Amino acid sequence: MLNLDNDRLIENSFVIKNMPFGSSVLDVGSVGSDLSYIAGAFENDVTSIDQRPWPGLLHPNQLFIHGDVLRHTFPTDFDYIIACSTIEHIGLAGRYGSPNIPDGDLSFMKKARTLLNEHGTLALTIPVGKSAVIGNLHRIYDLSRLALIFDGYRIMFSAYYTKNPLGFWVYSTAEQAFSTEGKSNYYALGLFLLGHKTEGKS
Repeated sequence: MLNLDNDRLIENSFVIKNMPFGSSVLDVGSVGSDLSYIAGAFENDVTSIDQRPWPGLLHPNQLFIHGDVLRHTFPTDFDYIIACSTIEHIGLAGRYGSPNIPDGDLSFMKKARTLLNEHGTLALTIPVGKSAVIGNLHRIYDLSRLALIFDGYRIMFSAYYTKNPLGFWVYSTAEQAFSTEGKSNYYALGLFLLGHKTEGKS
């Protein structure tokens, strides 16, 4: 039976591969992830935000904000924003403490554009497949919803992964990924690097 086992190996590897060195990083939905610590080890100035409290020690280069990313006012912009398996939960009532905001994911992506500096990059990993909202667990994004998510952004890189019959994550075509029928415990993975849309580029 297909499941999400080891999905973070794919997602985290993607985020780390594209992580800058000695820059400013925002990690959204950071609790339960090692990415803030790794970003700090890359000598980045890291700001982490989550509605859940931080469970342990912070990296010396890390500032943790216990709060709502949609409401918090950040004093600066960032070179690299990490949204790893995060936006699909924003606005689903009760999920990781989120209030009910039906388009919370779109609100975050709009705000993220204001937080990303002119040459910055947003690393985004999300469920993709046939459009669905699975209870208060997660959204699954089809091409129509992605068009709204990407409004104002330039897609610099995209990749998709599905599981083969043996249960291993494998590189997939977009067609295979978007034909996936997502469930509570399985969906295809979409990995994206986004920058500001500039004139003459899409």
